[in-house]
Amino acid sequence: MLFPEHKDRDVIIAAESYGGKFVAAWSSSILDHNAAAADADVINLRGIAIGNGLLDRSVQDHHFKDYALRENLIPSNFSRYQSIRLTMRQNLGYSPNYYDYRLKEEFCCGCSSYDYRPWSQWLMREDVKSALNVCGNSGAKAFDGCAAGCIPLNGFDVNDRFDYIGALGRALGKGILVTMFYGMQDTACDYVGGHAAALRIQWSGAERFRSMPLADLVISNVSTGKYKSFGGLSWIQVQGAGHMVPIDNPAAATFSINTLIFGRHADPNFRDSALRGLKVGEVSSMWSMPESAAAATGPPQTSSIMPALLVWLTASSILVVSGQWAFRYNSRRLSLDRHLSDDSEL
Repeated sequence: MLFPEHKDRDVIIAAESYGGKFVAAWSSSILDHNAAAADADVINLRGIAIGNGLLDRSVQDHHFKDYALRENLIPSNFSRYQSIRLTMRQNLGYSPNYYDYRLKEEFCCGCSSYDYRPWSQWLMREDVKSALNVCGNSGAKAFDGCAAGCIPLNGFDVNDRFDYIGALGRALGKGILVTMFYGMQDTACDYVGGHAAALRIQWSGAERFRSMPLADLVISNVSTGKYKSFGGLSWIQVQGAGHMVPIDNPAAATFSINTLIFGRHADPNFRDSALRGLKVGEVSSMWSMPESAAAATGPPQTSSIMPALLVWLTASSILVVSGQWAFRYNSRRLSLDRHLSDDSEL
């Protein structure tokens, strides 16, 4: 066992983009492991965080037109015979960034909506590779030249039949907290489709969660989106953010993660020395959780916060490479372009 000194710590697993599938599958694998493991070997999975995640195309892609209409990216008289993305470009007057329609698409050798060249060039520096214990030419295929972090994996998941939404329902049934947060300006994994996926999760609190209205998310006296939460499931849609919420709206991203670290006790006004006195903001209403569950869990102790947070930071850093870029190559370049011609999602 690596790092046995941490085996009793709470664990939060987190991912964004295609990594939404990863953490859902990992949670199921952890639960399978725990079912067969001795008490001393159980992994204390506390929470799952998914940022602008892909879980099920058959659910999420169906709502792309609704998303484009809500965000005024296409006119209200849009015809089902028109291309959504082409109409978006015509309506906006520019080619919108795939991950944040407020920005223009970047076109260059080493670009994929964003200009990834500074990141790629940094990752390929000899001192960086040495510090990361990268062997030989590993990473060159993904980061050298024009790759922009993309590795050809044509159709690697074409026969994938795993029920990722079902895996989240299983986790919730075991008392594991699940938080889904989506930047509202992202067109790759849009929040309307993401919310539809959240509503599809089957668990004991599903009906109460579905019936709850969205509340305003107010941070530092500024409205920055909507949220709702019941039991262990939290949904947060973040205004002023695209695909990468922690970069675009770090205060909202911090609040999202705090719903896993502190549960119903996630107080946006909370100041903790372990979090360097960061004030997240002010939220208009309290989280809903059965009082019996709240009494049983209670607020976590400060000593347990930072290990869980470090797991989140580590997992997020790894999955920005694996999940985001796997999604970008296989979805954007191979299949999501069907929005230009395929009206099946309408």
